[in-house]
Amino acid sequence: MIYTSGTTGASKGVPISNAHGIAKAIEVIRVCDIGPDDVIYSPLPLFHSMALLRGVLAALVSGARCVLRERFSVSSYWDDVRATGATVGHCVFTIPQLLKKAPPSPRDRDHSLRSLYNARYDPEFEERFGSL
Repeated sequence: MIYTSGTTGASKGVPISNAHGIAKAIEVIRVCDIGPDDVIYSPLPLFHSMALLRGVLAALVSGARCVLRERFSVSSYWDDVRATGATVGHCVFTIPQLLKKAPPSPRDRDHSLRSLYNARYDPEFEERFGSL
């Protein structure tokens, strides 16, 4: 059982099959070329499919490591990435927008992420934080 984000109303429980969960994990492994040397960083709740299926389960299937944060924090995001050596991050649509609103820093490109799994290409984000 996973829960929807609640964008059109209250969050709803959605039953999924094991095959569905594995398919979502394999999708992010393939798209981000995740392997055993990678560290996936997730600041999202585990009741949602992004953190659970594309984070924890993807790490289990690929042999990578997954680092979880209890909740997203603009001020801690890049420090968390640096501290954990994260190579792959994932997010929902609002996270890149919030990170871009933070004051620019000389350390904006000082991170280990090589891929950010997101549903939208953002050239402005890549210009500031590097090509991900």
